[in-house]
Amino acid sequence: MKNKAMPMGRQAFTLVELLVVIAIIGILSTLAIVSFGSVKAKARDAERLNDMTVIRKAMSIIVTDQNSYTASGCDVYSSGGSTNGFVSDCAVASNLLDNYTHDLSAINDPLNEMDNCCDKCSIDPDFVAGCNYCFNDIDDEYFEVMFVLENGFQGDAPGCYIADQNGISKFELTGSYITLGN
Repeated sequence: MKNKAMPMGRQAFTLVELLVVIAIIGILSTLAIVSFGSVKAKARDAERLNDMTVIRKAMSIIVTDQNSYTASGCDVYSSGGSTNGFVSDCAVASNLLDNYTHDLSAINDPLNEMDNCCDKCSIDPDFVAGCNYCFNDIDDEYFEVMFVLENGFQGDAPGCYIADQNGISKFELTGSYITLGN
């Protein structure tokens, strides 16, 4: 049998070269997965902000037509548990807020969590997991919806936020709000 000698040019990769390529592919795939998670969180935040825009516009129409935010018929959160204040629970036929939105019952946190933002945020204003939007306050001249942003808003920190007739604000336990814009 003839022993075929390898020609002068290389015909195969060394084990070290293969291991380096595998390590590089592993690192790149890990970075892609991590950045994909960040993109998903940003998309959920965009959906939350859109939901707040819909709610704010509907409440603006209600106060213009009825001269009161309470005409929306929505329940306000009660820490005693008698009402959860969920925005999605306002969707009844006689409810004005549902008349001014496309499908109010579908307006929930994108993570579909049933935890109440009013509960979670009153304990920890930096809470960033999903929670269901809730009316924290409604009176004739004012309304307040509490929700969570995973990545923050306009450069502010992630956590609990308030949407009201004036815009979107970062929620602080002190009761003061940082107005960030409309």
